[in-house]
Amino acid sequence: MRVCLLDSDTKKVINVVSLNSLEDHIPTPGVEVAPQHDGDIGWTWNGSGWDVPEIEITEEELIKIQRTKRNKMLVFNVDRINAVRWNSMTQEQRDAWTQYRQDLLDVPSQPGFPRNIIWPTKPE
Repeated sequence: MRVCLLDSDTKKVINVVSLNSLEDHIPTPGVEVAPQHDGDIGWTWNGSGWDVPEIEITEEELIKIQRTKRNKMLVFNVDRINAVRWNSMTQEQRDAWTQYRQDLLDVPSQPGFPRNIIWPTKPE
C-alpha cells in the first residue's frame, strides 16, 4: 500500500513509501503517517484534506510553454493544409488561413505575452 509520511510539525509530506501494511511502518521521531495516502511530496495535510502547493513558473519557462503551444497550433492547424486542399479553397478562405497563420506568428509580439494572450480563432 502507498503511505504518505508527514513532518510532525509542518504536516508536510516528506516521503511516499510502499508498505505491505501500516504495521510495517517503523515509527520515527518527528515523522507521522498521514490519515490519507493519496498525497504527494510537498503537499500539506490540513486536518481534513490536502493543500497542494502552487507551482511557480519562471517567465522564461512560461514563454517556452506559450511558444510551444503556438508552434503546435501552427503545425496541427496550418502546416497540415496540403496543396490539394489549398487549391480547392476560395481566395477568401486562403486569406483567412494566411491571416490566422500570421496572427499565430505574431502571438509573442502581443503586449500581454506570455501571461495574457489573445489566441487567434482558427478559420472554418
